[in-house]
Amino acid sequence: MTSVSSAADGDDLTLAVTLSEATEDGDWYSDSQPLEISVALRNDGDSSVALEYNPSCPAQMTVLTGEPLTEFVTLDDLRTCLEQQRAIDLLAHQTRQLDSFSWDWSDGQGEVISSGPVTLRFEFDNASMQEFVLQFQRQPVSGTGLTLVISAALPPGGGRTTFQPGDTLWAHAGLSNSGEQSVTMPMDVGCRMQVSTSSATSEHPSRLTDIGCGSGSTLAPGESTSLGWWSWDFTEQGSEIAYGEWTLDFSLTGLADSTTSHQFRFKAGGNVSSGTPLALTLTTNGVQDGDGVLRVGDLLTISADIENTGQAITEVEFNNSCWALMHVISSDGLIVLDDRLPLDCEMEHFEKKLDPSETLNVMLRDWDMTDNAGCELDNGEHLLVVDVLEYGLAGSWAFEYAGDGSGAACRAANQDLSTVWFTVEELTVLNAGTLQEEVQFELRLLSSEPLDIFWPQACRLDLTMHRSGDVLPHRVWSEACDDPGGALQTIDGENALHWGPFTVDFVDAAGDPLRDGTWMVTAKTTGTPSLSTQLAHTWSTPEVIEETDSTSTSESTEGEGGGIASPVDDADSGTIIEGDWNYVTTDTGGCWLLVDLEGNEHPLVGDDTGVEWQPQPQLQGAYWVHASEQVSTACAPWAPGIVVDEVLGERIVEPEAAAADDEVAGESEAGGFAVNAPALISVVASTGFIGLAMLTIAKVEWIRMPASRWGLVLLGLVKKRDNGGEYQRGRIVTYVELHSGIHFRALLSSLSMSNGQLAHHLNVLETDERVWKRRDGRKVRYYSAMVARDTPQEELPVPVLQPDPNSLQGKILEMLDIHENEILNLSQKELAVKLDTSQQLVSYHLKSLEQWGLIEKEKVALRYRYRLTDRAVLLINNHDLSVPDE
Repeated sequence: MTSVSSAADGDDLTLAVTLSEATEDGDWYSDSQPLEISVALRNDGDSSVALEYNPSCPAQMTVLTGEPLTEFVTLDDLRTCLEQQRAIDLLAHQTRQLDSFSWDWSDGQGEVISSGPVTLRFEFDNASMQEFVLQFQRQPVSGTGLTLVISAALPPGGGRTTFQPGDTLWAHAGLSNSGEQSVTMPMDVGCRMQVSTSSATSEHPSRLTDIGCGSGSTLAPGESTSLGWWSWDFTEQGSEIAYGEWTLDFSLTGLADSTTSHQFRFKAGGNVSSGTPLALTLTTNGVQDGDGVLRVGDLLTISADIENTGQAITEVEFNNSCWALMHVISSDGLIVLDDRLPLDCEMEHFEKKLDPSETLNVMLRDWDMTDNAGCELDNGEHLLVVDVLEYGLAGSWAFEYAGDGSGAACRAANQDLSTVWFTVEELTVLNAGTLQEEVQFELRLLSSEPLDIFWPQACRLDLTMHRSGDVLPHRVWSEACDDPGGALQTIDGENALHWGPFTVDFVDAAGDPLRDGTWMVTAKTTGTPSLSTQLAHTWSTPEVIEETDSTSTSESTEGEGGGIASPVDDADSGTIIEGDWNYVTTDTGGCWLLVDLEGNEHPLVGDDTGVEWQPQPQLQGAYWVHASEQVSTACAPWAPGIVVDEVLGERIVEPEAAAADDEVAGESEAGGFAVNAPALISVVASTGFIGLAMLTIAKVEWIRMPASRWGLVLLGLVKKRDNGGEYQRGRIVTYVELHSGIHFRALLSSLSMSNGQLAHHLNVLETDERVWKRRDGRKVRYYSAMVARDTPQEELPVPVLQPDPNSLQGKILEMLDIHENEILNLSQKELAVKLDTSQQLVSYHLKSLEQWGLIEKEKVALRYRYRLTDRAVLLINNHDLSVPDE
């Protein structure tokens, strides 16, 4: 609140108006309580003053709002002023109260003043005029389905989650409609976002920001709108906050129950400001269209200048070539471009004296709207930030990008989520066959190796329900998680995330049943990386008959990454099966069997795919099928059979060794017979002896790698039997014997299994105590039962290293080998150029290879250069590694 007074000419009378304190944290007023006003008159002169006034309306009050100021209401509009006069003598330096009253912030007709600055002007004849400027916010109103979304970025540079002096917290504010109906923003135009900070030991009052509430706009279900960007330098009332964990609470003054929180950690240590009188100015150029939106093909030119804002000459100096660094933040709170990854600055000294108002350009660059991975930006709001670290200066420029949408596919190709499962579990149909039929399910997120998930905004699951074949969804909604914005989680096999249970019905808002068909529910996480899964349910409107049992329930299992539910009744509505095709012969003929992930065998009756399709050896896939009792005589032992309705996905799984071309079949449970069964038994025995031998020589480096290669050749002779799961588990046990200490991803790649298959069979083998595992840093390593569980870590067998020639690590080793005899070894930057990849990715793998003792580095001038160790040379000479010609 500010107050302004002006004295009347030649008069010693002064108005002395006092107002009640602000109701909201002492920062602004609200119509939740009336404003209490007291009007007094003070004689500042040295002699008495005789005066007359109207006691029913002693002073005039005018309320002004808007810009320019416009009269909203006067005191005459709020109460009746009678024709009265009262005479008083006001002694020298005396103050006398004339009136006190309350104002309910309205115009007397029920219309409340708009949120924002309010000017109260008080006047009295022959006395001074007094003005007050107040901050006013209307009481919050309900906005069903509206959610305030705050997405705050971590510090730039990668890997750092703690803020420190000199950093700036940048956060994007937006509103989303998570309801089922369109919503028009009920807040008025003066509504503002407020922020408060707190820790375990201190709490600071809320403060209003310049960010509005999107008043008047309309959001459809699932739609969002941007409110703006907010920044903070980690100070309160000019003082740096203390070290520790802090919470930021954001809310909209005009929207009830809109509070959302963001947690962060701050490392105190004194402000890094140099005290030099400098200001940073950003200039951008390159937006082709006049609407201010950047598009594909635009080349943005960014210029940053520092100016001497002082009155004297000041000296600026830099100690490296990185005078200014840029990073770009998306509206999801993700840093999509960062000059610090990698930070490649040449050591050099520069100094210059700047006259008052003189400027120095510290950045001039072009940018083509791509991120650190070289992929196009996602569409939406972004913030470009430039930091001059030497002087603690930061500048920003907000922009909107509208591209062709190719960025998501580009980044997806660079991600490795091969050991991550986001699945549907506990899938159950309730009240089957009635109008109250519902599907209940839970969701689980699991990774066999540690997976970091960053929630830039409050954890949320986005769900969509649609009917197969329809273009528009029937329903879009969100389910909140427990983690606040800014949380970083690590997920592994011992720390799975579970959500639910969730329930979905099949009636619309009016209570009418939905159309018959296959209904899909898709669940997607809002974290990074974003994961999705899906379930399907076949819904048929039930016929209304007497004595319907509406309490029956049935359960259905889900496949990897999704599930399908169907009520148990006479008509089979179909299911999804994933597995491998095998052909077996019996006394009455041949039969194709689909062996699923659990080892169950399903005989093929026929197909209704509508295309030319038939199973074949080494074929693996996922299929939509329905049951049939009409099996052939040859397939009768496995009845009932299946009819393939749709092929969801297939691939050919190549055998492990090219030398083994003939399929070796084992005796099936249904009484089939095997060809060349004695050969199979001898090979299994051979590989068992090889496993024992490998454990003996595992500590001898020069023997271990060649011997492993011959062991793999013999292992490749072990062919697939037709009894499903036990065959696969035999492969796993034998391979683990040969490669004690192998981790999940390497095992997955070597055995050409799906994620679900390998995880399932490893769980069975652990339960049967045929293999066991031990955590080694971020990896989980597996050992056979032939290795004692209590073996000390340093005595455990070392896994045989076999770099994939197509992996980046294999290419790095081969590239260093090619350039081994040059005068200068390759640097990180030179490797990135030769391998056509990013420096940050090369840096990550160089660090891993160095930890494994395969490379070593030495500093030459200002750069580190890398060369192979003797161990790596031996490894390359014993493996067929090659990279494409440069």
